[in-house]
Amino acid sequence: MPPLYAELQVTTNFSFLRGASHADELVAQAKALGLEAIAVADRNTLAGVVRAHTAAKEAGLRLVVGARLDLADGPSLICLPRDRAAYGRLSRLISLGQARAEKGACHLTLADVATHAQGQIFIALPPETWDWREALWFSRTRVDGSFATAGAVQFDVRRTGAGPSAEQAFRIRLELGQRIARGAHRQGFFFLRQQQAGL
Repeated sequence: MPPLYAELQVTTNFSFLRGASHADELVAQAKALGLEAIAVADRNTLAGVVRAHTAAKEAGLRLVVGARLDLADGPSLICLPRDRAAYGRLSRLISLGQARAEKGACHLTLADVATHAQGQIFIALPPETWDWREALWFSRTRVDGSFATAGAVQFDVRRTGAGPSAEQAFRIRLELGQRIARGAHRQGFFFLRQQQAGL
């Protein structure tokens, strides 16, 4: 039996100039590929979630609701609410960012996200120009303490050049008290601030 896999960064055509496929097409393809679940995470919107929910229910595929938050002062975050109350906080956060910006844009900061963090699971996506040291510095100086109410905060540094060596990873683990785990489906490291709660 192949290992269970869920894609956590699915973008629909509601992510303008980023996603091309309709939510129902993505759900059908995920089902055909045998995926366990998908997370719809459009950029600064929950617009694709409704159609994805309907399609996933009909297909018998588990849907994880979320959004990708592009921040003015930090890396993008995939935000996955753990319950209905957290979903409401995510909706309010996106509305706040959209009210501050011109139509079609969203202006959010790390502080905005921190005030809406309760019950959320975050996956930080550092820019490709960062290496793992910059992601670690950002985690230490900007994230630790700010997201105490979040279910989990992960830093995905697969995309950031060469990852830390095993010895460096061990030192990071000791220094920050974080658990570092290798992704089962891709090479790379994740920095986990807290034990990840189930979605």
